[in-house]
Amino acid sequence: MMPAFSKEKEKEFLAVIRLLLVRRPDISILGLQEALNQNGYRFHREYVTKLQKKVLTERIHRIEDRQLLSKEIAEFEDLIGVTANELWRIILAKNSSNHEKIRAIGTLVNNRSVLLEKKFNAGVFEKQLGKVKAEPVLTPEQRQMVSNALDYVHSLSLQNQGS
Repeated sequence: MMPAFSKEKEKEFLAVIRLLLVRRPDISILGLQEALNQNGYRFHREYVTKLQKKVLTERIHRIEDRQLLSKEIAEFEDLIGVTANELWRIILAKNSSNHEKIRAIGTLVNNRSVLLEKKFNAGVFEKQLGKVKAEPVLTPEQRQMVSNALDYVHSLSLQNQGS
């Protein structure tokens, strides 16, 4: 029988599991169990498996959410494309008034702007203002510094949960 913990405690355990999986994505269940033991958490292998599955399931849901978002953006982009064809027809038609042409051009520009904004907000594009080159791969020293920072942030979150 698996232990029963409060939701807050389980959130704490899941945060530790996430941290361990970020550090070592290929870590085994036994490796997770040992790392948890070293951090003062003594759990049965089956409970560690349950926690790991919860973290992996959360990841899958985030991926599914992104796929749904990508689908919605693609459908919106199709709509913009279809309306753009009609707007260009109005712009190029000899019998369209200047007012109709100006409104069609404004709508065309606005639609494109809205589409780009949605793509930026969804993370399709990354704003890299002033960025000259790609970031280099972290050195072992930098990786250790990031690891230490993650440990520090994790310890702060544990202190805040205890308060």
